[in-house]
Amino acid sequence: MIQNNKYNGIIMLLGGLIMVVCTGLLIASMLMSNCNWASVVVKIVPWAYIIGATAYVIAQRMDVKAGGTLTLRRLYSIQLISGICFILAGLLMVEHVYHFIQPLVVSNIDSYFTYIQVVHNNWVVLLLVGAILQMYTTHRISYETRK
Repeated sequence: MIQNNKYNGIIMLLGGLIMVVCTGLLIASMLMSNCNWASVVVKIVPWAYIIGATAYVIAQRMDVKAGGTLTLRRLYSIQLISGICFILAGLLMVEHVYHFIQPLVVSNIDSYFTYIQVVHNNWVVLLLVGAILQMYTTHRISYETRK
């Protein structure tokens, strides 16, 4: 059981590190789009982010203690919502780079503007919401388990 928590911690750490590095690389490649490396990096980074986010969320869910107080169960549910935000942010990153859904949804100029409002760089909002929820639940869970 202790080794399982150790491996979960390592997987969460690696997944979080992959998420942070990929987010930074995606932003850097968007800012420096005229560089040769940016066109290659922007194609790989969203997929790596999704892998890191999925590993992070799965390891975090495996670390959830069974039972516990009502407050802990609520906080673990909020952590799950945070994880869903991280994964959805990764999917929006992929859509932002590859435009898989755009040909299916856009038929005229109005639908194009709606598509831009929904997809274009809104992965940042989901990432921010997930990070804020993650910070809140992490501190509250550690406080509740010490009580």
